[in-house]
Amino acid sequence: MKLKNMVLFSFLCMFIVPAAIILSIRYSTTDKIYEGLIENRLNDALEANEKAAESVFEVSRGVMRVVAEAAGMNVPLTKTEAFNSILWQALQAGTYIDSIYISLEDGYHREVARVGDQRRKMDSMIPFRTKWSSGVIKSFKEFDGRKRKWKFKYYKKFPRMIAQGFQSALGYDVRLLKHYVGAKKTGRIFNSPPVMDPQTNTYIISIGIPIMEKKKFVGFVGANISLASIDEFLNKNKASQNSTTFILGNNDQAFKGLSSVTRARIFSLDDSLTISNIIEARTKGSKRRLKLESSNGNVYHVSSSLLPGNVSKELELIIVAPDSDFFATLQKYNQNVWLASCLVVIVGAVVIYLFSGWLASRIQKVTFALKRTKDRTSLLRISGVGSPREVVDFQIASSELHRELISLVDDEKEDGDTLCIVCGTKRFEKKSP
Repeated sequence: MKLKNMVLFSFLCMFIVPAAIILSIRYSTTDKIYEGLIENRLNDALEANEKAAESVFEVSRGVMRVVAEAAGMNVPLTKTEAFNSILWQALQAGTYIDSIYISLEDGYHREVARVGDQRRKMDSMIPFRTKWSSGVIKSFKEFDGRKRKWKFKYYKKFPRMIAQGFQSALGYDVRLLKHYVGAKKTGRIFNSPPVMDPQTNTYIISIGIPIMEKKKFVGFVGANISLASIDEFLNKNKASQNSTTFILGNNDQAFKGLSSVTRARIFSLDDSLTISNIIEARTKGSKRRLKLESSNGNVYHVSSSLLPGNVSKELELIIVAPDSDFFATLQKYNQNVWLASCLVVIVGAVVIYLFSGWLASRIQKVTFALKRTKDRTSLLRISGVGSPREVVDFQIASSELHRELISLVDDEKEDGDTLCIVCGTKRFEKKSP
């Protein structure tokens, strides 16, 4: 075998064998990597969704505190049209705030709401161009309870009114609602469990903040947070391409999109997997992942966590992700690793090939110079006293061997060092023409 091929083979063995071992270890640990990938994706999605939900309520409570302080400083102002501007400004804090309102102990109620398709469907009196509405119900002292009415104003661009109307407010008393009762009883912020909003026919979480005048409770500021809007945030923090996240309330009532989802409803990704199957399989509030297999043989990963207490003590996030999503991700990752490894091996082989050729040529030069020196030395030993020609040949061979050995260490001296190692003169220096 040629020296060049031997060097090339040796270096390839030194390079490829470790690379093969690394790749084999990589594939042998694929299962652990796969499980870790799923675990991390689910946990990251849960954490991101928790923070998103928490930020929604933090922003909402922040603007409500400002409204409550303004109302506490001037309670009579809350019964004027000027207070609509304060409520409307607070409503701009986020699209997830469906409506914001103040209700006083005497039954007076003022509200500003966002008008969307759901609200229009529930109230045919709302003009099509309407984007905002305000409503007022006067106190029980001002009207007989049977004659109390909502007085509505509708706006395309606030505060320019485009229409107004009236509706009966018979039996409507905010003071009986859970978030009003909770805020009054505790003197602190109070969140209701998910409830149906009769004005939009969608599920909301209502927040109540007390209005205090000289340390006395005189009413509250309320806001309705749309669960459908929160669902939009959840869809932005998905664990995988086809994963879904839904909110689970008290009594295992699931909420997805605009409405409640019945336990018997078929899960959108699989005709044989129901919400009931998912709820029963998961461990409440546990981020521990579990596998769930449908009757069709499809595998899903389920994880859940309780939302922070400042959002709601009764809400739970549940993420369901199909196994096929993660397998595709891992498969793509492994393909990238394989392609990168092949590229490294190819580049390494080319580099080794070039280097081995260079090294082999250097070794061959040294070997030939050594052989010539040995041959000349043998001739001198045989003759005892060599002829001038034999001596010159020996000096030349010895000097060439010296230069080749020096060139292995320093390329710059390959052609520059012409010193004869026998007589010490520069007798081999090339003459310029």
